[in-house]
Amino acid sequence: LNGGTDRLSSYVVSYLNCLVGEYSSSIKDVLQIEKSLKDSTGEERGLSNTIIQIMQRLETNLEDRARQYNDHALMHIFLMNNYWHIFCHSRDTDLTSYLGQDWLRDCKRKVYHNALKYKRQGWEMVLGHLRKDGLQASNRVKASTREIILRQRLTAFNLAMEEAYNKSCRWSIPDAELRSSTQITVAQLVVPAYRSFLNNYYTTSAINMNDGSTHSSLIKYSPDRLESMLFNLFEGVGG
Repeated sequence: LNGGTDRLSSYVVSYLNCLVGEYSSSIKDVLQIEKSLKDSTGEERGLSNTIIQIMQRLETNLEDRARQYNDHALMHIFLMNNYWHIFCHSRDTDLTSYLGQDWLRDCKRKVYHNALKYKRQGWEMVLGHLRKDGLQASNRVKASTREIILRQRLTAFNLAMEEAYNKSCRWSIPDAELRSSTQITVAQLVVPAYRSFLNNYYTTSAINMNDGSTHSSLIKYSPDRLESMLFNLFEGVGG
């Protein structure tokens, strides 16, 4: 499971596009008849309602399938991918006139909602290791204590970053536009925070290396290298 687009999403949207595209004249005749029909509650029936109901069932199915993912970040990648696929293959097609602009806007909103959820689930823990408490110069915190805290934070960040990066490289965002925008979002979230942390708290004189360790063992990634790495995410290959 890599969070890619589900085959059911592709099949349903393709089928509906074929239905309303190739058989539009027949459907218009059917709609003219159905417009005159009322059910027992007086609610008008029509193909538009039927198509929306099919889409709603597809969404329910996708939400159920998403629960197969134990990793919540990957779950949101899966939902983001599928809502984006549905949106892209419904807009500017014959389906638009049946689904309506409100439905399309709601579908796009779900893409952004899951993108935000992914960002939080996938990267907030990584960024948590760059917090500043205990590192600011103060009479109440000894320089040696700040050094220990800084070592711990950098080591923890390196481990968390490696784990998040490797996982996200294995995950897939098939659509190039969505993949690029998600890569940019992650880079804009992580790189400035990392660069600011290093600029504010890390210098070659900030940590004593008499224990035999090296600065390169603490600074595993330069900000520029980190940014370059993040633009390799979501290719669906091993990280």
